[in-house]
Amino acid sequence: MPVAIFGSLLVTLQNELSYTFKWWVVEKTIFPWVITYVPFVYGAFLVGTIWIFHFTFGRFWLYLITNIIMDLFFAFPMNYWFNKLKLYQLVNYTSWNVFFTFVGLSIVIYGYQLWQEGVLIKPAQEEDKRNTKKIDFNYWGGSKKRAR
Repeated sequence: MPVAIFGSLLVTLQNELSYTFKWWVVEKTIFPWVITYVPFVYGAFLVGTIWIFHFTFGRFWLYLITNIIMDLFFAFPMNYWFNKLKLYQLVNYTSWNVFFTFVGLSIVIYGYQLWQEGVLIKPAQEEDKRNTKKIDFNYWGGSKKRAR
């Protein structure tokens, strides 16, 4: 499972928990029968995760700093703006909770991607090594003696 889809699944679970524990209330949505705020989770978050991983994966500190900057931007100015637009209202959750939740999530999905790289890439490389045999030309062509 790609890391962006896994991250979106975790944010979907967070949205389900927020509904249960009244962390925030979504006031305007495209799909009123769905609890998860679909445009964010499967739109901006999914695409942002793909791009951040594309440019920073393999360099953890750059990845973490990039995520902290993006999470600060989302937790404070964007969150304030979304509240003003009445897209949602934070009830039992603060902007700091949003920030720390997303930083924690970014660390979890980075670990998940490292795990996926180890599971999906290394066995394939090991399989290639097992299936590759050196050709013994002496066996097939006989000795390398010159014909007289």
